[in-house]
Amino acid sequence: FGDGSSTQGSNNAKGFALAASGAFVMGNVTLNAGSAVSRIVSMNSSYYINGNLTISSGELRDGGSLTVGGNLVNDGILTVPNQLSLAVYSGYATTAQSISGSGVFRNDPVTPTYSMGYLYVLNSSTGGVTLNVPLSTSGNFNIGQGLLYLGNNNLSVGSASAGSATAHVVTNGTGGLTVRGVGTGNIVFPVGTASGYDPVTLVNTGTVDDFTVVVGATVADAVKIAPSLNLQWTISEATPGGSDVAMTLQWNAGDEGSGFDRTQAQIAHYDGANWKDFGGTESGAGPYTITAGGFSTFSPYTVTSNPSPLPVKLLDFQGQVSGQTIALSWQTATEQNNDHFEVERSGDGQIFTTIGTIPGHGTTDVVHSYSYADMTPLTGLNYYRLRQVDLDGRSVYSQVVAVGFGEQADGFRVYPNPVGASLLHLVLPVPVSGQRVVVRVYDAAGQSVYTASYEHPGGSVDLPVGGLGRGAYWLEIVGTGTRKVLPFIRE
Repeated sequence: FGDGSSTQGSNNAKGFALAASGAFVMGNVTLNAGSAVSRIVSMNSSYYINGNLTISSGELRDGGSLTVGGNLVNDGILTVPNQLSLAVYSGYATTAQSISGSGVFRNDPVTPTYSMGYLYVLNSSTGGVTLNVPLSTSGNFNIGQGLLYLGNNNLSVGSASAGSATAHVVTNGTGGLTVRGVGTGNIVFPVGTASGYDPVTLVNTGTVDDFTVVVGATVADAVKIAPSLNLQWTISEATPGGSDVAMTLQWNAGDEGSGFDRTQAQIAHYDGANWKDFGGTESGAGPYTITAGGFSTFSPYTVTSNPSPLPVKLLDFQGQVSGQTIALSWQTATEQNNDHFEVERSGDGQIFTTIGTIPGHGTTDVVHSYSYADMTPLTGLNYYRLRQVDLDGRSVYSQVVAVGFGEQADGFRVYPNPVGASLLHLVLPVPVSGQRVVVRVYDAAGQSVYTASYEHPGGSVDLPVGGLGRGAYWLEIVGTGTRKVLPFIRE
């Protein structure tokens, strides 16, 4: 095209300014400025290109919203400060699409920082959308329908909306989905394979950082952790160090390898030589999730349920208050290649951190006793577990024990805690006797899973918890002028 009637931008750039109001629907569009320099077509309304958009040369500058229903090839300049939608005027794009080209994608004509403002995918075809160039958004990425194949190209976004089985990012190459500024919120990475949705959710209570996720069906050294999922999530951070992440991994029944036992599921982390188990709380009825915390280094992850014989036969594991400390003790009947024990503590029964390490006795069939003193216990309930690590780097976890410390003697108590039986005993103090008491149980997500009302005479009440899944729960007791919240763990 030649000189239009309006001057756009700098460097005496000339071109055309299209209508600035209304919605405009077009078929295939080709922009070709020939050998001219700084030729611009400016669109300042809602433009729907139901066919292909080809920018051979020159610049297409969008000032409203741009929707493309076919292939997008940019060998010139495409400026999209607002939203680029891969769809058509009537809704879903119904044919496979791709984004490619050697040109410039930018969100601002003067000071560009990212490829575009927002990206929205709405494609119902079996081929989905293929990304042949790396892209970034300053704002949100939303995939309402269809699969977005990254191949070897990265997609970096300011935030991402949750996906589904028919709407997610397929990391089918070396390219990954990056979400910038991951902090304390629940940050969802809507990723998966071509056959399933396998998202990751991260909560980072440490230093805010950018995280990238790639998921695939190939598991490193899978023979070492069989049975496991046929999935591996590779998670990385932009600036190593300073993060404290709790992660939730999601999978489908079809992702489970032969012999996988969902009730024994635990997150495993690969360090380049060995897989290390980090436990976790499994939930769901399909799809399934598992959550574990305390991650500060990142590499491949999967979910395993390795049923190999335990290298250590643990006779018992106990904890009790001893003055201003909590004394932990345990005994082993036999040990095989036992390198050491790591003592882990949690304040909520979900996110554990290591507070001490005790050397093991290698291989032995003699009973050995161990002890560890927590010199700085938390006020309230302290949850403890042992992570036994063998000489090959593999590890297993003990059961969890809970010990109260420094709590007010108000008479409220639940036992046993953790509870493995079908009944949890709630002890109420004398001042509550004779009152009508409402008892509610909440899961870790804050959802009420049990409610009962009692005209309580005092003493102990038996609460049925046999139907609850494994994990951490909160028990709320409300009476006249009384409210108490107690945590407990269902094993």
